[in-house]
Amino acid sequence: MQLTPTQITYVVETARRLEDAGRGELSGIVSRAAAALKVSPQTFRRYLARYAGYRPERKTRSDKGVTCISEDMAQTAAGLLLTSTRATGKQLLSFDTVREIMQHNGIGRANPETGEITMPSVSTLARAMRAHGCHPDQLRTGRPAQSMRSPHPNHTWLIDASVCVMYYLPDGKVQIVDEAKFYKNKPRALEKIARSRVIRYVVVDHCSGFVYLRYDQGDEDAKGVLDTLIAAMCPRGDRDPMRGAPYQLMTDKGAGNTSRMVSDFLSALDIRHILHSTGNPRAKGAVEVANNIVERAFEGRLRFLEVRSLEDLQRQADAWRMHFNARAIHTRTGKTRNAVWQSIRPECLRLVERATLEEIAAWKSCTRKIDPRFTINVSTRRWGAQTYDLRELSYHGLAVHDVVDVRLNPYKAPAVTVSKQLPDGTLREWLVEPVRKDDMGFIADAAVIGEEHKALPKTRTEKVLEDIERKAYAAPGMAEVEQARASGVRPFARLDIMADVRQAPLALFAQGVEHAPAGRGNVAERMLDRLEAAQLISSRIPQVWARNPRRCAELLRGRFPESMPESQLEAMADYIATALQPARVVNFEADALCAAKRGAA
Repeated sequence: MQLTPTQITYVVETARRLEDAGRGELSGIVSRAAAALKVSPQTFRRYLARYAGYRPERKTRSDKGVTCISEDMAQTAAGLLLTSTRATGKQLLSFDTVREIMQHNGIGRANPETGEITMPSVSTLARAMRAHGCHPDQLRTGRPAQSMRSPHPNHTWLIDASVCVMYYLPDGKVQIVDEAKFYKNKPRALEKIARSRVIRYVVVDHCSGFVYLRYDQGDEDAKGVLDTLIAAMCPRGDRDPMRGAPYQLMTDKGAGNTSRMVSDFLSALDIRHILHSTGNPRAKGAVEVANNIVERAFEGRLRFLEVRSLEDLQRQADAWRMHFNARAIHTRTGKTRNAVWQSIRPECLRLVERATLEEIAAWKSCTRKIDPRFTINVSTRRWGAQTYDLRELSYHGLAVHDVVDVRLNPYKAPAVTVSKQLPDGTLREWLVEPVRKDDMGFIADAAVIGEEHKALPKTRTEKVLEDIERKAYAAPGMAEVEQARASGVRPFARLDIMADVRQAPLALFAQGVEHAPAGRGNVAERMLDRLEAAQLISSRIPQVWARNPRRCAELLRGRFPESMPESQLEAMADYIATALQPARVVNFEADALCAAKRGAA
């Protein structure tokens, strides 16, 4: 509808009234004006916007930002969501499920009239969690990363091992890992190439960002870590400047990094080993960034290259690495990595020969007992057997037959570092040079027989012994001690050696009673039970007993039903033998014939 000029003027005047109106008057003014023009309030608002340019500003609610969900309720919901999240980041419980769980557990808003527990909508719950700072998106960010710095190159190195995209073949060639073949739902296929995998070791200098890259076959282990560190510390030509031992090494807690071999190696080189906490990859962010660069800038080319062997792979990697360190501009420094590393001060560059590093890597725990000459013998692969004189260390508490720990000093080899834990718990270390020997194997500065005599300096133990002997004989010097000993002077004559011996106290004896041994006539006779008696009797009359044991037993039981005195053994044996004597057989006809012959004669 097209308005007349009078109507337009009315609309403009109404707009002025609306601007001056207070809260609660706007709707009434609009309704009356719309009725005057015989249109709806919505249509009149369009007139206000069209002819007067009036668009009422929506005032902010007074309760904006106020939520009906408490902080405790919001944190409970956040806890349910976070604890149901897998390590991969997949969230198992949804907001809808959490809302239902909380409501059915009596958590929510209670209706003051009915007492019914209800939970607000999922959107309201999510907004409340954000307002209270416990939304999963907010919590996943974790703690803010802390900036770390290193004052100079070789101050801190970082090392990390990961699996390369290639693996060895039995014929020696190297092949790209087909993810569809070896990873997707085929764990056994991956197990088949586990020992043939190519491991990538990346070392990064934290200050310069210099990247060292080395490939190996198999699993991450202590040997792979040591070989990588030794290669990174040794000179590799004029186009590859980083070398020397770092002051600190930061690693994760992998089995190879935490092994005794690696720990002893770093300790011998005086390198502080820093193990970052598990699940904190940002602690070694520099080496993680380097791994990503290697994967994208170098290993991404491997699909287009023919790699015939692990050595060929390493040559390709060295070429790319030297180009990268020399050409790529570091975003933090604005310079190349080579340029930054070459700014190292001479006093910060600790150089160690490869042979020494390999010797230290192969060095096992070594202990030696100090011999009576106050020396120890240590065998090394490069310098052979060496003798070390520890006599000067006697002033620090060492004595003959003490056991000391020995390790090769990397910076002054073949000198060794001797350490000993003293009785007070402190660990002392000393640098000891090997004894110089002549062509015949004798100590070079030893005294020549018949020409000179060199008195060895007295050890601390010898000095303590002399002090004790001088106190024992109350002598000012050792000459007086020897004189007193030769004269038969008793040591510690001023002391009463029997001073602790006192007269023994009187003993108190108890009154006893006189005892006379009883005569043999009063000794009770030993009684034999029936079984024992039967055995003894049968041994005396074996033939009689064997013919009729049952009858013999009856005769014994008839005389002695229960027991029998030991003195009756012989009599009872005779009785049984007589009773069981065989009967005599008489032939009457033969007897009569014999009698008739005797009568005729």
